[in-house]
Amino acid sequence: MKKCTKVLTVGMLVLSMLACTSYGVSAAPKAKLAKKKLSITVGSKKSIKIKNKKKNMKYIFSTNKKKVASVTKKGVVKAKKKGKAVITVKEKNKKGKSKARLVGKVKVKVTAMITNNPIIIDVTPQPTN
Repeated sequence: MKKCTKVLTVGMLVLSMLACTSYGVSAAPKAKLAKKKLSITVGSKKSIKIKNKKKNMKYIFSTNKKKVASVTKKGVVKAKKKGKAVITVKEKNKKGKSKARLVGKVKVKVTAMITNNPIIIDVTPQPTN
């Protein structure tokens, strides 16, 4: 009889734990940047990718050093001059007047363009008259 009551008690505890567990809907994943660092050469372009992008959100891109790197509305970074810059990405609801939420910052390192053109020096003797 004692074994039977113990088994019933354990069974009731297990069932009550299962009944109390919530199976609610989890929140949608937040948007985040695919890469936090970007290295490009002067004159080239690269785009910033965002994971878990939402359709009802507008993404705003800005740079802290416009002379080093510029960024378009779509997130394409163009390297202008050698140096370092930080691109800030924010998301804002298209319809509401809500405050923009920071998605992340991308550190951009712009390097000088490397040329592989050899310098040719003409060393042929000049005829003298």
